[in-house]
Amino acid sequence: MKKTTRAVEIFYALTVIEPDLSCLDSSGLMLDDWEEAARIALKCRLPLIFYSNIKKQRLEDKFSAGLLDPLRQGWLAAVKDAVILKEHFFEIARLFSTENIKMVPIKGASFLTDFYSEEGLRAASDLDCFIQGSDFEKSRGILKKLGYEPKFSIRRGVMVNYGQECEFICPYKPRVDLHYRLFSWHEEKYLFHIDSRAFFERAVLTRRAALDFWCLNKEDELFYCLFLMVKEGQGFSRYFLDTDSLVRVHGNTLDWDRFRAQIEKNPLKSELIGWMNFLSRSLKTPFPNFITQFASEAGRKSDFLIFKEKNKNKSQLFGLTKSWADKLQLLIIYAKWQFFKAFGFFSEFFMTRNNPCKLTSTLFDVKLPS
Repeated sequence: MKKTTRAVEIFYALTVIEPDLSCLDSSGLMLDDWEEAARIALKCRLPLIFYSNIKKQRLEDKFSAGLLDPLRQGWLAAVKDAVILKEHFFEIARLFSTENIKMVPIKGASFLTDFYSEEGLRAASDLDCFIQGSDFEKSRGILKKLGYEPKFSIRRGVMVNYGQECEFICPYKPRVDLHYRLFSWHEEKYLFHIDSRAFFERAVLTRRAALDFWCLNKEDELFYCLFLMVKEGQGFSRYFLDTDSLVRVHGNTLDWDRFRAQIEKNPLKSELIGWMNFLSRSLKTPFPNFITQFASEAGRKSDFLIFKEKNKNKSQLFGLTKSWADKLQLLIIYAKWQFFKAFGFFSEFFMTRNNPCKLTSTLFDVKLPS
């Protein structure tokens, strides 16, 4: 699919929650540019906010019915899904609160109740909830009462879930991903150098829709969005929108000094800055000036690669790891995992890290840098 520079500019301009078309030079724009931008939105699974902005800006005459119809259908489906997701989330949140379980919504479950106040701006198909590993059994009991059953594979006593989350399913209800870490334990320790426990402990009590529940600290949530972009690469365009929206809505209240200090000491500093530069250039994300001051330290690939790159695989994530000591540890872990799958070796090693059912009390005993 051929993509013109102007079509990409239109795509970026219409995929933010507060579009400013004054920054879009309309001179020389052709009908093909607008239509190509719509095709990009469909390909990147971002027709929702794109169509919503077309309506708000009264740009329907720029597109043919053949492209507006699928955009509209996707938008209507997203509105319906968002209403259902919010309804189920608040039901789950109330039950967790009644049982004194601290539950922190993340990803779409958080964003749909925060800065995507208008239904149909973000696609979401499941509810991601972050809990302490020690609360896993109680949480599973609550979900069971709601008709949910765990959909995880147990192999030789070990939960095959990369030591991060457990998926629960129920007919005719949204899937629930119960996280006991933000990322896999080995990614947190050897790649991102973060500790989920610290993010969880810094969560703040928030009141939304007449319900009190916990939410990630906004600086931590911004970091989490950026780390998701680093991990998933350019295959998940919705994380661009999430990060941009978070900065637009909460940027004036974020502690940017603390955020900058965390950026400075993280081993993935250049990648994080690179993504922020990308967002600043392409989506005009209103980051503070220090981001542009870091611009010479990290560059991004051509914006057009957003439509070509797939999600990162293990070898690409391994390449992001900065120290050779961390690379060696990851190689050892990957080798252990292959031996475990084939012969059952190292089952105790993975049981203590991957299976909250078996060893919840020491689930977080892996020591991570602060």
